[in-house]
Amino acid sequence: MDDDKVADAVKAAANLGYRHFDTAQAYGNERGVGEGIRTCGIPREELFVVSKVAAEHKTYEDAKANLW
Repeated sequence: MDDDKVADAVKAAANLGYRHFDTAQAYGNERGVGEGIRTCGIPREELFVVSKVAAEHKTYEDAKANLW
């Protein structure tokens, strides 16, 4: 889902009872997922969020250097 649309989807899902959200660098929507999490009204400690680094980053150092 596009980054500019995903925040509303995350908020709607959280209000329907979803508590597990998945994103990845390759999806290109981490900012929007974060915005949806921040503004959904559900305490952060009640949500489980997973984000994956892009597959081309094979080492810890490479992944860390290529965050945002």
